[in-house]
Amino acid sequence: MRRSNDFLPVCMLAAALGCALSSTSLAAEAPAICTEGDKENPDDCSKKIEDWVNNSGPTKLTEAAVAPLVKNEAAKLNTGPSGVAVGSGASTTNDYIPFLQALLGVSPSSGTEGDNLGLEFSNFGPLPDVIQYKASVQLLGSKLYEPLTTALDEASLQDQKSTLEDQVTATDDLSFSISVSRSSESTGRSPEPHADLFHGLLQASVKPNARKAAATLAFNSMLANIAERTKADADPANRFTQGRLDAEGFKAVPAEDRDKVIVAYEEMELASHASLALIRENLKAAGFYDALELLSNNPQWSFIANYRSRDELAGPDEWNATFKYEIGWPNLQQAKRDTGCANDSCLAGKFSTFLVSRSTKRTRNASPRFSFNLSYSQRARYDYALPDSTFSYSTKAAKSLTGGLSYGMYLSGTPSDPNRMRIDISATYEDVSEDPAKNDRGLLNATLTYPVGNGTFLSIGAVYATRPEYRGEVDKELSARAGLLYKFAGT
Repeated sequence: MRRSNDFLPVCMLAAALGCALSSTSLAAEAPAICTEGDKENPDDCSKKIEDWVNNSGPTKLTEAAVAPLVKNEAAKLNTGPSGVAVGSGASTTNDYIPFLQALLGVSPSSGTEGDNLGLEFSNFGPLPDVIQYKASVQLLGSKLYEPLTTALDEASLQDQKSTLEDQVTATDDLSFSISVSRSSESTGRSPEPHADLFHGLLQASVKPNARKAAATLAFNSMLANIAERTKADADPANRFTQGRLDAEGFKAVPAEDRDKVIVAYEEMELASHASLALIRENLKAAGFYDALELLSNNPQWSFIANYRSRDELAGPDEWNATFKYEIGWPNLQQAKRDTGCANDSCLAGKFSTFLVSRSTKRTRNASPRFSFNLSYSQRARYDYALPDSTFSYSTKAAKSLTGGLSYGMYLSGTPSDPNRMRIDISATYEDVSEDPAKNDRGLLNATLTYPVGNGTFLSIGAVYATRPEYRGEVDKELSARAGLLYKFAGT
């Protein structure tokens, strides 16, 4: 049974653990930490325990210790392999619903960078959950149509050009877009349809902790006994309550009980830290974070349509439609096939076995990824006549059809190795036969990235083009290039 209502807090808890915990467990014992009597309060005590854990304790629960892991997971979920280009150079990965956006469900949203003001709505209609979609409208920073600008310059009409530029308003260039993708157990990268898998992995990781339960019970019982003992005191200042502890800190506790209350509070806090660290270890052992990685490799398709409405001075109207498909390996679908599972509930129980198999390790080392895209665009005819002048400018209507394939994989090392050899291959073809300003073209790119040490890579590439002008400063059908790349830590 799908537990979609349970999944959001489950993943938020896991994300919180990933940002706050290290990969080792706390020692069961610690020296006295909160020992300054009246000067201490529970919040200060908790902070001192945290400082001890981070700086003097047996483990490092620091953000710096886990930041690379968190950043790496985010990169896997939201970006594709470096160096692979499709069409105009986009990454082979185009996640329609990034993991965190799917969790938070941010909709509607708006962007306000410069002139690109826009509004976006996601999944706002009555369609079933399996269909993920969003619609947006955006101001594209209106300006005088560039070919018209060039033509005015060539005609020595700079003054008229300046006048026209002043007439362009912010609403003269609008973009209307809609995108659709399928999100289910078999396709898409939203975690929602996989609630049973993540719920099962988390459930196996969160187990009763006797030390935490005993420490919490001991602390609460101690406070209850003190409150009971002092409730009949004639002086209200001597009557202890839990509310006074929260408001006044440890100085609200009778002096004869203060030290033992502080010690009990320390034990409760340390037990809580140890419990969270244990959950972190259990999540790793169960493959929770590995499941997120495999989710980012799931097959995914998306369809995006865009209409650009422009006023006369801003240019001709345009519309385009793009279909994209991408898949990486290994993925959750492959995990189901290899384990013989028909659903995520079954996979949760067999997932750790799948991860340790030889074929899975080999595939994860290579991390191959394939993508395909097909785009069609159409631009309307454009005619402009300058008032009180013989100047006019026009362009014919144009259509184009572009297709692209990309494939990339690592040739050495393991996912934990930052210095690995990689190959990326991409092929594109653009049919622009109806555009008089362009020619049909085909491009084939192959790039080998070889590590030479200390984050430095040697990049060797070959380019084949059906027309030499699309290869850059070369005059042959096949060209080669080489260069050095440097990757900063965590990138």
